[in-house]
Amino acid sequence: MLVSLDHPGIVLWAATGAPVMGRLSGDAVERMNSVRARIHAEADIAAERRSERRKARGARHRRTEPRPVRVEHRWPRRRRPATSA
Repeated sequence: MLVSLDHPGIVLWAATGAPVMGRLSGDAVERMNSVRARIHAEADIAAERRSERRKARGARHRRTEPRPVRVEHRWPRRRRPATSA
């Protein structure tokens, strides 16, 4: 469903100027906050697991000497002379 921002049911929020249509209250707000908290908790758990994996992988694969440096020389192509017609 598409609704124009000029529709009388949509009000611009004074603080940000964002269009708002309706409000949550009561149980709906509590449900939204619990879902939001779960999403943030799962993101934090995933970030912690990634950090632990990086630490474990780094300990196994840590080099004692620096990596060798390679330099590739790429010569520019020769341009063909322009042909006159």
